[in-house]
Amino acid sequence: MIRQEAPVNIHQLMFSATLFIGFAMVGGFSQQVDAEPYEWEMMLQGAPVESKISGSSGTRRTLEGEGNDYAMYGISSQERKDHPCTIWIGTESLHDKEKKRGENKNLCGGTPTSRTIKAEYRDHMEHGPRVFANAIRVCTNKKGTRVKGFQLRGLKIYEMPPPPSEPVSSVGILTAGSMAIEPEPREEYVNDSETPADFRNNCKEWKKWAECPNPGQIATGLIAHFEAGKEPRSLTGVALLCRHVSRP
Repeated sequence: MIRQEAPVNIHQLMFSATLFIGFAMVGGFSQQVDAEPYEWEMMLQGAPVESKISGSSGTRRTLEGEGNDYAMYGISSQERKDHPCTIWIGTESLHDKEKKRGENKNLCGGTPTSRTIKAEYRDHMEHGPRVFANAIRVCTNKKGTRVKGFQLRGLKIYEMPPPPSEPVSSVGILTAGSMAIEPEPREEYVNDSETPADFRNNCKEWKKWAECPNPGQIATGLIAHFEAGKEPRSLTGVALLCRHVSRP
């Protein structure tokens, strides 16, 4: 269960959308493995749009996926001397779940010494493949100055619409239909075991969600905010870079 120090505002925890796109049903570090691609291709549209910040602002560092077919599925961090000074995002091809890449920033000024905390949508877990982040929030230390945990929410691209019996309470749905965008709000609770999260023992306060601004957007990158001064420099907050996803 995810630690929650204050009452949950359910209205802040409602998210996602069902995106109807066409006339047909749509469906670590760099690694690429040959695999059969999805039947229906998707692509990212428009310039990246920045979300609000979860945590506090600082010196910006940008991490982005490549081209028009990679989106974010996970995030991790390590520490040195209690400073969360590294950040990594995992990106995956919209067309092939085996094509994964990673982008990272290291402001440690030396070798990180902590365990890695990581929140990610893994292909073999509850949601299956083709799930991408569209919201994130951080947990900070008691002073609110250092990031000590992450939690994600996401959107799943289905080849076919899911059957009514399939539980999708923790992700939104991207599928095909009538070219209209139809919101589908859901309640998300902090103790939802299906929502990816990881945190350190000194995680004390979960901050507000940073969500992609518009329905049908997924994260393709991230703005990491770090404190000023000498290294190691602590991560203080994050914001998502979001783009619309649709059929070519």
